[in-house]
Amino acid sequence: MIKKTLISLIILLVGLAAVACSQPAPSGGDDDDPAVILGPSSDSNTGLDGISNFQIVIPANDLGKGTPRIPFIIMDGSRMVSEVEAVFITVFDLSGDEPTPIWEGPATNYSDYTVPYWVFYPTIETVGNFGMRADLLTADGDSSQSQFAVAIQEDAIAPNVGDSGIPSQSPTGSGDELAIISSDQNPDDELYTITLEDALSNGLPTIISFSTPSFCQTAICAPVLDTVKQVKNENQGSANFVHVEIFGDFETFETAATVDEWQLQSEPWTYLLDGDGVITARFAGPVSPSELTAELNKIE
Repeated sequence: MIKKTLISLIILLVGLAAVACSQPAPSGGDDDDPAVILGPSSDSNTGLDGISNFQIVIPANDLGKGTPRIPFIIMDGSRMVSEVEAVFITVFDLSGDEPTPIWEGPATNYSDYTVPYWVFYPTIETVGNFGMRADLLTADGDSSQSQFAVAIQEDAIAPNVGDSGIPSQSPTGSGDELAIISSDQNPDDELYTITLEDALSNGLPTIISFSTPSFCQTAICAPVLDTVKQVKNENQGSANFVHVEIFGDFETFETAATVDEWQLQSEPWTYLLDGDGVITARFAGPVSPSELTAELNKIE
């Protein structure tokens, strides 16, 4: 079952009525996933100095060691911040007596999405909680720091980069049938013409959107399917594009069989697979057209 990670994340933010997720939460699962921990913080337990008015929100979970994609959104109270020009991330190992920096590098901004967000790919080869410091530079030249932490697992639960995609018999249909298999109020028939089993065996790259458009009406997750539609329209015939609805029943809100087969721990997720059906990128939370297109172009 889909766990409540994204919902739990947003509840922690006071006053985010515009962002709060409206999706019904299926029962089952626990809420102690190694998921997202917020900042900023001056907590002496981290040993990290610095504090700012900005908060870092990470709409992602199920992060395995290696080079996980970690997206984040910068908040100032209930406002999503867009005026930050540069972010530099330092990752600290917290397992010893003193925090030890193990990775540092810039984050990449994606502004061609409803919510401006950032992404970084740290190299983390061990399991545990890692403190992270974001050094931010705003457009007017001011600098500040925000702290947050992320838990890293031995392996991701859902299929990860390098794994073969699961050849599920995802639902297909057209016309009036789409109201049964998709919550999208403006569905694109082309996203429901091929099963994942067939898509992963026809030699073309495949982009999969695991999302529930009508039941996750937030600025963070609802536009994900719009991204996939845009990239599809710009790359007609060069890849398979499949939308898999999170819920298999819109009355009971039981998760769809395909979602269970992929063992997704939250939503939305976007997957990119090459022509051999091997996962080359996985995107938790927001993904913009430019970010998705750049990864698609790597395998074409």
